[in-house]
Amino acid sequence: MIRIKEGLSKEDKKMLNKVFLRSFTIFASWNQVRASGLSFEYAMLPVINRYYKTKEERTEAMKRSVDYFNINSALSTFLLGITASMEKENSENDDFDTYSINAVKASLMGPLSGIGDSFFGERLE
Repeated sequence: MIRIKEGLSKEDKKMLNKVFLRSFTIFASWNQVRASGLSFEYAMLPVINRYYKTKEERTEAMKRSVDYFNINSALSTFLLGITASMEKENSENDDFDTYSINAVKASLMGPLSGIGDSFFGERLE
């Protein structure tokens, strides 16, 4: 069995709990332009504030996270976790490609929504 929180500091565990609790608001600010992008950013703020030290770095991370986001809410935490991990790597590694963060996010939205909708979605019969 894989223990995801093994080896995490107390501060990291607290940050991930904040992200999880904020994920319940994923459809709170849905709109036609960015879908749930603003709510995704709200959920990612603990990660951004923890890993980025300067205002410029935080602004760039916030711009990345506010982009279009539309996914089944039951699986949104999976994508939040992947994005949080990539943001941490970006903050520690100068050679990290920041475009890959949104590329991974965009490429997983569709398949995860399909899986989530088939398990948790409404049945139209």
